[in-house]
Amino acid sequence: MFFIKNKVEEAAVAAAVAVNTIFDDDEQEDEEFEDFFRLVAAVGQERVALPETENYFEIVVPRFLLSDFKSHFRMSRTTFEELSLIIGEDLDTPQSHVAVMKKLAVAFWYFGNLEVYRSLSDRFGISKSTAWECVIDVAKSLCARAQNFIHWPTDQEIPIIQQEFYEMANFPGVIGAIDGSHIKISSPH
Repeated sequence: MFFIKNKVEEAAVAAAVAVNTIFDDDEQEDEEFEDFFRLVAAVGQERVALPETENYFEIVVPRFLLSDFKSHFRMSRTTFEELSLIIGEDLDTPQSHVAVMKKLAVAFWYFGNLEVYRSLSDRFGISKSTAWECVIDVAKSLCARAQNFIHWPTDQEIPIIQQEFYEMANFPGVIGAIDGSHIKISSPH
């Protein structure tokens, strides 16, 4: 039994009873009724502040050893800083309240560790939606500039590269390699 404390809860109960009466035909809807009631009953209540990691990017990340930085962000600190100079203007927008370097850190932590947005937002002290925006903004900027960094070999370069790969690894027909894969590949025998 629920005890009605105020007008908001009274309205919530009335709405929930109406919904339950109209759609009362199975147990699943009883569960939906309870979920709906809890949601409406929460209206007007104060939000509870949850503890979060404070200043992780500002205090902890600068203390990373170079090897730790590279392990977490999948690039050296120097490359990270150079990248911030290259795409920083794309990320520094008037509507953004997150600094460029932090935006990059959030995105590259996500790219390198595939951490869920909930953990990412907690680690960097931002909301899940802000973490998502950071990742999307950085990804869009990188995609827009991809042609500046990803070069396919010319027809003249292909046989030279294939020969170099063959000499190095006895692997024929290769013209390039990408570090990392999410597809399990059996090594050649």
